[in-house]
Amino acid sequence: MFQCEKKEQIDLIHGDIHKSGIPEPSLPVQIHAVSYLIGDDIKDRSVFRDEFERILTHIGIDSGYRSITGRAGQGRKDYGPRVGQLIATWELHSRYYIFQFWFFPGSESKDLAFGPIQCPAPIMDFCPSGEKLSSLDIIVSDKSFGDPKSIHEKLGGATLFASRALDSGIDIYTNYYPDNYDRERYLIFADKKKGLLENLEFVVESVVRIENSYHSMLLPLPMFYDGLERVHKLEQGLAGKVDEIQEKLGEADIARLKAWLKDLTGKMADVTHLFEKLGHFISSVPAYEQIYHQTMEQLQEKKIPGLKPLSEFVNRKTMFISTDYTSFMKRIESLGKGVSDTISILRTKIDMNLEEQNLKLLHSMDKTGKVQVKLQQTVEGVSIIILAYYMTSLSTYAFKFLEKEGLIRDHLLFTVFFIPVAFLLGFLVTRRARHKIIEDDGQD
Repeated sequence: MFQCEKKEQIDLIHGDIHKSGIPEPSLPVQIHAVSYLIGDDIKDRSVFRDEFERILTHIGIDSGYRSITGRAGQGRKDYGPRVGQLIATWELHSRYYIFQFWFFPGSESKDLAFGPIQCPAPIMDFCPSGEKLSSLDIIVSDKSFGDPKSIHEKLGGATLFASRALDSGIDIYTNYYPDNYDRERYLIFADKKKGLLENLEFVVESVVRIENSYHSMLLPLPMFYDGLERVHKLEQGLAGKVDEIQEKLGEADIARLKAWLKDLTGKMADVTHLFEKLGHFISSVPAYEQIYHQTMEQLQEKKIPGLKPLSEFVNRKTMFISTDYTSFMKRIESLGKGVSDTISILRTKIDMNLEEQNLKLLHSMDKTGKVQVKLQQTVEGVSIIILAYYMTSLSTYAFKFLEKEGLIRDHLLFTVFFIPVAFLLGFLVTRRARHKIIEDDGQD
């Protein structure tokens, strides 16, 4: 997640810029301030410094008039007292970076007007990697721009917003409406030149910070509206699926349970992706909201009679945005919990069904085992009888031979007495054979 800069970090950046000996600003001045988002695919942020170097080269600013660090930089081009002077600055923040072009017109320059800066090297918007966050066209003067009607005509747009900043009586005018160059116009005026020059940089910085905070708060809005539609469809689909599961859960087989589980797992993946995608942007909104309010406090905004203050527009646009974002993220989180709970129920049901099948299988195997034991005992019994029969038959021949030789008197009597011996021998042979088989199986 991106974290917004604290004031100390921003002051440090500006300190890096102004250590290089930029001359004191003069009036009037036209400022183009363009902010770009840093793309998630950017791994090496030195590309933004390199881009600024290319911009300075394009303008024609020599290396001796450049001062660039890892997070900020400036370059100065002096066209002479008749044409004027151009100062370009660059600032790298955690989530966006800013290019500013300050043009101080010379004695023969035309009156400043909104639009392209009137200097020999045309200033163009550069976007090396990310989409544009904000673009401002600011004109500052210690000469009056006229009455509110004249100022409104210069700025254009439907509504004129204005506030007085600080104790120096610096008036800031805007319409918050992009012009044909996709820049929002600002007019800054104070009849006290010294106070305006002393606070000029702070006022411009504050205006840029307000705009960037405001646009950063609105940045997730398209995804927010798209997410509302997606969450609504997911909620409807989940409600129908839960009703189906509750109605048919008791009679569902393993195949049906697995089909439900696969469907809900897909929905869970959608919910998780949406939560992570929106959370990436929405998590920083409260911080930008705080920066906006702190900046307005530092400006010490005062209302100009008859005009709507600057804060009214931003407050109206962002009044409930942080609350809406937070509520929506909780709604997604609740939806994910509902899907997760249903998945847990299905997994439990599947485990119970599998356990029941396993018990039935074990019972069947136990029953089969008992039958096999009885069958084995029957086979062993028959085997003993067969062995006893064959041994008795063989013994008859032996006893007949002995009777013929005169060694015994009655071979039948001996045969009868041998029958129990034959059964005993058959039992011992069968038992030995069974033990031998068991030993061989144990060795395998």
